[in-house]
Amino acid sequence: MANHYADKQWAAFREQVIALDGGVCVECGRGRPDGVALQVHHKHYISGRKPWQYDHSDCETLCRGCHAREHGEIRPDSGWEYSGEDDLGDLAGNCELCGTAIRYVHYESPPVF
Repeated sequence: MANHYADKQWAAFREQVIALDGGVCVECGRGRPDGVALQVHHKHYISGRKPWQYDHSDCETLCRGCHAREHGEIRPDSGWEYSGEDDLGDLAGNCELCGTAIRYVHYESPPVF
């Protein structure tokens, strides 16, 4: 399987998305001048599409930490009520959004108003 994220087309697309988002993480507002690595998150995935074959509006700029939270790699720190987590022991689970292998499953519920 080819590493599409090493492709020049992805690099160009990624920089376009970051520029459209003002060069900052859309969650925490930090940017490269703050010393954070910016990544582009696909809000949903379509089988068979390459990472750069999406509308810009289907993607958003996230810093590495916010991107990890979005994929459940680390526990959300706000906006949800934490009720526990499971450690699967290794990368035995999969993200429900993108299929990425995960180790931790976090249980949260949205705030009740």
